[in-house]
Amino acid sequence: MIRKMKEEDLQQCGVIYAKAFPIEYWGIDWNPDNAKEYLLDYYEQKRFVGYVYEEDDVVIGCIFIL
Repeated sequence: MIRKMKEEDLQQCGVIYAKAFPIEYWGIDWNPDNAKEYLLDYYEQKRFVGYVYEEDDVVIGCIFIL
């Protein structure tokens, strides 16, 4: 199911983000915590638009723009 992102989704989105952008390719040592903080900065912007994909109430994908 696709739905609009909520702030409580950011922890799992941080996990996904850290896996999607490993240091070997992007040069930044992402981990779930610093990725969540990074995403929170975006989430708090008025122009932020984000969606999550979940199965069985577990977020397994996310997309966002600013």
